[in-house]
Amino acid sequence: MQKSVIFIMILVLIITAFTVVNAAPVSVNFIFTKVEVSLALIILISALFGALILFLIGLFDSRKKTHRTKQLESENFNLKQRITVYEREKEEQRIKEDIQQVVEPTEHNEVL
Repeated sequence: MQKSVIFIMILVLIITAFTVVNAAPVSVNFIFTKVEVSLALIILISALFGALILFLIGLFDSRKKTHRTKQLESENFNLKQRITVYEREKEEQRIKEDIQQVVEPTEHNEVL
């Protein structure tokens, strides 16, 4: 977290220095009109739009990952429940087999 904040601060300083050095006015053509604007302003607006696009992409990815995490947690819960049911059934089967083993020799002895 701290490394990313430091990186962002350095990036902002570099962009700010670059815009101050390139403060000359330039002509921007908007198809129907032409405007004289400071190059620094264009650079800053472009950087802000880039940051906004990255933020929106990150937000989309985050929501997608959160949704996938919830799906996997639900699937994990269901699988754990199935394991519990299977373990219970296995234990019941083992008990039935143990009882059957105890009952069979007794029945065999009664016949003799």
